[in-house]
Amino acid sequence: MGAGASAGGAGGAGAADASYALGHKVLVGSKEAIVRYVGAVPEVGEGIFVGVEFTKPTGTSNGTAGSKRYFTCREKYGAFVPKDAVAPFSEESAAATKVQAGVRSKLAKDKVDRDATLAMYNMLDNHEEQKNLERRSKLGRKLSIGGEEIPGSEIGDGEVDGIEVSTEYDGPHVTWDLSSDVMEGLLTAFKSDQLLHAKYVLQILTKFNEHMRTLPTVVQVHVQEGCRFTVVGDTHGQLADVLHIFEINGVPSPFNQYLFNGDFVDRGDYGVEIAMLIFGYKLLYPEAVHINRGNHECRSQTQVQGFMMEVLDKYNAGAAAGGKNRGNQIYDLFQKCFDSLPLCTVLQDHVFVVHGGLFERRGIRVSHLEAVNRFREIPLTRGTFEDGLFQDMMWSDPQDARGVRPSSRGAGHFFGQDVTQAFCKANDIHLVIRSHECVPDGFEFTHGSQLLTLFSASDYCGDTGNMGAFVVFKSDMKANIEQFMAAGVEEESPTRLARTHKAVIAKLVDLICGAKPDLYWYFTHLDRMHSGCVSRVEWADALKTVLHLDLPFMRLVNDLATVEPDGTINYARFLERYKIEMPATEEQYLEAVVEKVYEKLVVVCADLEEAYKLFDVNEDGTVEYKEFVTALKKLDLGLTEQQLYNLMGHIDTDKDSHINFAEFASRFEVVLQRMSGGTVTEVPLSPEMNAKVGKVGAALFRSGAKAKEVFKNLDTDGSGTLSYAEFQEGLKGLGLEFSPADAKSIAEVIDTDKDGEIAWAEFIAAFRAKDRSAVPPTPKRVGAGGAGGPADEELKEELEVARERIRELEDELAAAKAAAAAKERRSPGKGGAGAGGGAGGFGGASGASSDVVGAGAALSMPGGIGYMARQAAASPERGGGGGSGGGG
Repeated sequence: MGAGASAGGAGGAGAADASYALGHKVLVGSKEAIVRYVGAVPEVGEGIFVGVEFTKPTGTSNGTAGSKRYFTCREKYGAFVPKDAVAPFSEESAAATKVQAGVRSKLAKDKVDRDATLAMYNMLDNHEEQKNLERRSKLGRKLSIGGEEIPGSEIGDGEVDGIEVSTEYDGPHVTWDLSSDVMEGLLTAFKSDQLLHAKYVLQILTKFNEHMRTLPTVVQVHVQEGCRFTVVGDTHGQLADVLHIFEINGVPSPFNQYLFNGDFVDRGDYGVEIAMLIFGYKLLYPEAVHINRGNHECRSQTQVQGFMMEVLDKYNAGAAAGGKNRGNQIYDLFQKCFDSLPLCTVLQDHVFVVHGGLFERRGIRVSHLEAVNRFREIPLTRGTFEDGLFQDMMWSDPQDARGVRPSSRGAGHFFGQDVTQAFCKANDIHLVIRSHECVPDGFEFTHGSQLLTLFSASDYCGDTGNMGAFVVFKSDMKANIEQFMAAGVEEESPTRLARTHKAVIAKLVDLICGAKPDLYWYFTHLDRMHSGCVSRVEWADALKTVLHLDLPFMRLVNDLATVEPDGTINYARFLERYKIEMPATEEQYLEAVVEKVYEKLVVVCADLEEAYKLFDVNEDGTVEYKEFVTALKKLDLGLTEQQLYNLMGHIDTDKDSHINFAEFASRFEVVLQRMSGGTVTEVPLSPEMNAKVGKVGAALFRSGAKAKEVFKNLDTDGSGTLSYAEFQEGLKGLGLEFSPADAKSIAEVIDTDKDGEIAWAEFIAAFRAKDRSAVPPTPKRVGAGGAGGPADEELKEELEVARERIRELEDELAAAKAAAAAKERRSPGKGGAGAGGGAGGFGGASGASSDVVGAGAALSMPGGIGYMARQAAASPERGGGGGSGGGG
């Protein structure tokens, strides 16, 4: 049946090309096929069609069109294609076609990868902006509607004109009135990385602000015959892009007009230079240069996104600053200029140009926008209807879905095609041009081609590899979009894609580092089998949930985590993989925290096993994160969630997200230190002597008395030093019964100058608890009284604050302990036996673990080196230890 139909069809087609003879092999695109029919197929369309059978199921039929069968083949192996879509088969043409198909496929895949990666980058960029807005809000800084000025930054016209330009300044000069030669001079100077003098910057800003305040909020522009009108999107301090646009499109002039659509500062390093160029050209050609405000032309963004620091760095020193710190004055005047910028432009009555986007509410007319008070900081809250319009113009973005929803940026909205269509219909607008968003090609039409996103910062932030673009209108409103890549970005597309991907991973790592405690908490409560691992799906869901980011984490798993052989992810190792590198002093601070935990435990527990039970609430033999955090909070150490997480990771050596007794017991001990020539060093001891020292140290920690009080009580003859006999009697008072020989041997070790007496400095330097996993610190010099000199002043200040807080807690707990002691004394025999056994038991356990060094000496905290400072830190009354030791 199929053969008969094919024959008849072929005959009906007239003299058929030999290429289409039945049974011949042909190429349809890049796919090989066999000709099964040639002729008319009215069910498909007019003209001659070739019925083909493919070698793979890539077709659309089984030889049937409508209800008529033209040939027979398997389902989806057949197709009817126009005659001119079929080419004769040859090995050469087949190979070439496959190569072309492979190239097209790779290009399509690369585009998908590029778009997906850039979408992730933009989402993270939006998330960063949202967090910046939240941080800004938490600072509690209130900006006035008119724009609050920085104290002492106001400057008058007379003062500006009186600023002297010294002979040391070798940059460009500005004369008034402006001329094209002056502007060309600025272009040349900025290409050579020269700074414009503060006097000229202030003059341009002052005159620019005066002029812009005379303009309406919505600027109406009509392009005259013979003129060109160019719209430029975000440039974000990337001067190379602006210079490149001027090079290929010409500098502004009465016949070569420009509109800069906001966000020309922040992120890049040359926001000042871009502003000076476009502000200068605006003053030179006021009818030919136009500037819309962007969401970054405001205080809340420039203070955290780079522009403020750029201004201060450039104009708080050097010849260009005019001999004074002019940074605050210039920054403040920039803000006044930003407040005076129009919010949008209507081009030739039918093209609406705005930086961000459209509105949450329907029915908005251009007349409403004209009435918005723009001379103020961009509102970040929607206090009034007018505030909402202002915010949306600066912050909103388009979306594929219909309607509106809150923006992930923290301000503005996402708006759909229906919103764009309604706005255009209500205002007789044919095209909306907006910027605000990095797109791969530098431009992107959406919303039925009624909305154009235009982005002019090529290779945005040096990470994305995107093209830049601008659009040029003629007076008849015919438009041409120009793409470009600024000079200096010469990598091939795969390299640019790799850089964007790397930037995405870097941004995610920053977020992961900031959310470690929350992620760890989430993982541990997800891990009901206590295996320390989660599946890849659970891992991806955790990141989505905790980071609040709807990213395809499954495709990033190999970039962010190490997958175990069984396909799971060890979440403790995953989190440990990413660290914010700390100076050695901060690492030592963590070790000091571990020591402080131990000293607290010495006071409240008889031995290490009892201390471990304090943590292991459910008595399952392991300490989970929740148990660990709960127990430490009871110890009242004043640690943050981040510090608690760091401490857990510090002790959990095998990274199984649990602490077993071996890990717990192997961390701590009490060691003996010696001070010789002003240097504190650890004294190596035999295991037997180490156990005895451990008992002494634990008992001293447990005593709870202040360092000076203990020394004074032991010094019975008031000589200012302790004889060996006084030291031995003091040990008895602590409930420790050593033989005279043992007591003497300990005293001899403490007595570093071997004069037969233990001085205060020797006593204060003697004992301290330490973390046995810590890195040995560099010995520190100490002065009289044992107070050390910190190598890191900032850390010293932080530790002082922490110690003061602990002192307050100690004082609060002192009364409680005194009451408890009185109660014990009312129960004869019970208290004494318990105290003696406890000290000995804990000291013995800790003394058996004796191969580590802690951080006290390395930090050189006042009073944090010697025994008595540590003793004070151990007791609930004196948990800080800095007070008495430092004062000694």
